[in-house]
Amino acid sequence: MLPAPTVGYLVEWDIPPEIDMETYLARKKAKAPKYADVPKVSFLRTYVREDMDKCLCFYGAPDKAAVRRARDAVSTPVDRLHVLANPQS
Repeated sequence: MLPAPTVGYLVEWDIPPEIDMETYLARKKAKAPKYADVPKVSFLRTYVREDMDKCLCFYGAPDKAAVRRARDAVSTPVDRLHVLANPQS
């Protein structure tokens, strides 16, 4: 059994105004399997603001570069990337 992933990174994405919730959910469903292309990264959870202005995504990853590779795999930008905890702890 694998240990639970450590939340180490928070990505903020400023959602473009032309994306509504229905479009966002369809896009997320279609692209989520592409995270398998970046096996060292664990996509943990997403929160979308009710006004669709911003999306917050939590990842477990060895470093920022791995998180960026995961975002590239799903063709979604990183507007801000925050370290939440030491991923090694």
